[in-house]
Amino acid sequence: PVSRRASILGRMLGDSTVAVIQGIIIFCIAYPLTPTLKIINLPIVILAAFLTSLSFTSIGTIIATKMRSQEGFQLIVNMISMPTLFLSGAFYPIDTMPTWMKYLAYINPLTYGVDAARILLTGSGSLNLITDVFLLLILSTILITLATQTFKKATIE
Repeated sequence: PVSRRASILGRMLGDSTVAVIQGIIIFCIAYPLTPTLKIINLPIVILAAFLTSLSFTSIGTIIATKMRSQEGFQLIVNMISMPTLFLSGAFYPIDTMPTWMKYLAYINPLTYGVDAARILLTGSGSLNLITDVFLLLILSTILITLATQTFKKATIE
């Protein structure tokens, strides 16, 4: 039999892989519209996207494990999704945010995924690439550990 840990890790890795494949498809559609993107850096962009996806599938697992209904899970995820996206710096520069928002932005894994992709594809970003990838690695490791522990301790009702 497969352990609970292996089961949830497989699920998170699978979901993250699907998210990265979706990102690659979007990139393939967008590239002809913006041919100035640095396609040579695509493998590192994929790594950053995978780490970002792992972080969010881990967060989703933690939330799902604590919820009693699918509707409750969807409600919480919807409440978190938009603020997470807006706090990532994807639409609004972090350095112009109020101080309290900056704190939220810097604990958001998407911030580092967006910044890494920006650096790699356009040559400009807020932080530095090594910092982005390092923090994504740290955040995803912490979140995967929390998710597997939470799932392992969960009881089935």
